[in-house]
Amino acid sequence: MKNIKLMIFLVTISSGLIFSQEFDYNTNVSPTPFTINQSQTYYEFNPLHVGDTWQYRFEDMGVPPKYYTTKVIKDSVINGKKYFKKIDWRYEARPPLSIVKYISWERNDTISGASYMLDFEDIDNDGDITEEFPIDSLFLPDGSIYESYKYSFKDELSLVGKKNAVITRSYFWDVYGDSVLVLVRDVNYPEMFINELIADGIGILSMNRESPERQLTGAIINGVKFGVIVSVKDDNPELPQNFKLFQNYPNPFNNSTKITYQIPSLTKVKIEITDILGRTIKIIADDEKPAGVYQVDFRTENLSSGVYFCSLRTGNNFRIIKMIFSK
Repeated sequence: MKNIKLMIFLVTISSGLIFSQEFDYNTNVSPTPFTINQSQTYYEFNPLHVGDTWQYRFEDMGVPPKYYTTKVIKDSVINGKKYFKKIDWRYEARPPLSIVKYISWERNDTISGASYMLDFEDIDNDGDITEEFPIDSLFLPDGSIYESYKYSFKDELSLVGKKNAVITRSYFWDVYGDSVLVLVRDVNYPEMFINELIADGIGILSMNRESPERQLTGAIINGVKFGVIVSVKDDNPELPQNFKLFQNYPNPFNNSTKITYQIPSLTKVKIEITDILGRTIKIIADDEKPAGVYQVDFRTENLSSGVYFCSLRTGNNFRIIKMIFSK
């Protein structure tokens, strides 16, 4: 079995010093998340313990900084495997800057070194909500490409489903200046224009999707606190209390526009785009949704410049906004 010695630079941000260390990896490791991890060291790039918390700073378009939280709230054995329920509360980048909640069930495989998510939303529409998909496989060498279903939420505007992840580089970093060097991996998702820095024992340090960037300000991992946490909330205090359809953004628009709405309880939602004569242009949502704030993208297809209307209907509730399309 052939081993290669790889020189990794150790970078300490606080001191500015650069060291080097020999690091062994096995060339027989295949770039898939299902390969047995033959490394002598176990890394935990996706920490999962009940109570683990991450807080990120978010800032965009000159608005005041926002903080949002990701937290592991419970664990459960499903199909004989232990999964952890993770909730990610995110501020939307555009008005009305409301919080949207995303839920995932995740587990780490100590044999393969990979992380997996449960397909409880049936994102591949095959009727099976008990299967699992790979998220990360970060024990692989730099330059490796693996399959990932990360950010596969049905209500997310990202690329839902399988995508490629590329490990572009690795280095050691003195995170938060605590004089403990941790392995950091730079992972790129080309199809989504997302780049992540992921640290062993901590998780995602930063995520950049062109703009804006979210930066980890603090975390609690297995009871140990890193950095500074402004506030930690066990539930979402900003769940909507009423039914509302916000004005689309941008408006006027010439290519695509985002439509945001909120509902206070589980209900059937229908969103329809019509012209000034009431003719249906497109139905962009027609399904049941739990309480929350949602955002959908409307892209123009061979439309003429002019006024269009977006209507939101849920049971006895009805709202409508005017949109202006200008080529």
